[in-house]
Amino acid sequence: MAFCVGLEGEARQIGDLLRKDFKVDSVCCKVCGIDKSEFNLEQIDKKRFEVMCNPVGQPNILNEKKTELNIIVGLCMGARHFIYTEFPGPSHNLGCERPGTCPQSVGCDLLPILPEQTQIRMIRDKIHLISIKG
Repeated sequence: MAFCVGLEGEARQIGDLLRKDFKVDSVCCKVCGIDKSEFNLEQIDKKRFEVMCNPVGQPNILNEKKTELNIIVGLCMGARHFIYTEFPGPSHNLGCERPGTCPQSVGCDLLPILPEQTQIRMIRDKIHLISIKG
């Protein structure tokens, strides 16, 4: 599972549901901890160490883990592009960043208000459909 740090909590919930039936490897967008200041990128708080996103590192790590299906949670379009192009297997978006907003405004397919069994069934159905298409 490749996820945006802004949706870490949602990614954790999805991972917990999936772990009941699948082996789950996950990687955050901030993987490798590359300092924003090394590339003169704007920092939100210049007094703190800030890490930039690593959209190339995410698919590389998932490929090293030999994942068979990637679930994408909250990644922006650019990061999703690298997952789709660098990962040989099927990938599925469970929630994406709305253009022009922060990822915390994402409306994921898996609503936390649904009963857990319903959430698990939704995930299984999506994975089954992806495996048929893949």
